[in-house]
Amino acid sequence: MNQRTVKRPLRWPMVARRRDEEHRTSTPLELFFDLCFVVAIAQASDRLHHALVSQHFKHPITQFLLVFFAIWWAWMNYTWFASAYDNDDVVFRLLTFVEIAGALVIAAGVPRAFDRLDFDVIYVGYLVMRAGLTALWLRAASHDPPRRRTALRFAAGVTLCMVGWTVVFLLDWALWAFAIMVIAELAVPMWAERAEPTTWHPHHISERYGLFTLIVLGEAVASASVAVRRPEVSIEYSIFSRSAVSTNSSNTFGASVGPRPITGPEPSGWLPFSFSSTPGASASAIHFGRRCTSTDAGRSGAKRR
Repeated sequence: MNQRTVKRPLRWPMVARRRDEEHRTSTPLELFFDLCFVVAIAQASDRLHHALVSQHFKHPITQFLLVFFAIWWAWMNYTWFASAYDNDDVVFRLLTFVEIAGALVIAAGVPRAFDRLDFDVIYVGYLVMRAGLTALWLRAASHDPPRRRTALRFAAGVTLCMVGWTVVFLLDWALWAFAIMVIAELAVPMWAERAEPTTWHPHHISERYGLFTLIVLGEAVASASVAVRRPEVSIEYSIFSRSAVSTNSSNTFGASVGPRPITGPEPSGWLPFSFSSTPGASASAIHFGRRCTSTDAGRSGAKRR
């Protein structure tokens, strides 16, 4: 029996995908991309846990939010692009692996950023990811004439933001400069989409947010499972850990299958930041609570003896 081998072409035209495309789901490459970011979130969650145990309550929360924004926004930029332009050719896959390499560098820089507010390594990871993302937007501009202005605006905005982050890098990551760049990053999609909206797929985007948050939720589930099986952990804490997981589950499914789908890369499309960050922070809280109740149980046992 003769079998024909279908060769994948090196390049397909990167034209916009249809919004009403049926059976549009996340690809295995996208899920692998998510897993690389979960490594970074796990690092941030672990650092927050250690900071809480050390009883430094003020700055660790701020540091966690800064680090999580860096992780989350890098994920957002690629996800929205892929929803509109993923053509699954060899060039797209190779550039996706460039994005993944940058994500792993970001993950490696999380401990340093959290402990010392030193984002140098994360900056390098961003530089790698932005190089790949800019190349993707320029490909879209060359192959999708109706949305060329939009693609060029995204490419320009991403590049100018990297120039801005370079200035923040030279200012030794001053918080006021970091805040200005956060606003600039959030403004890029609103400015770019005014030229001509991209054809992101509503169901695909909702599924991407839901699946990403579910993966992050595994951090809280793992922490809760460790907590409830420890004999020295109190009943009150067991209830707390289960409640935290239940709350995160509600947030997750509220984000993905709520009454109104995500509508675009305007502020309503950024709200899932809270849904994604809550499981990571809750995992740290569960670790922290387990440590506190374990310590209290140890003290009580020592007093009885």
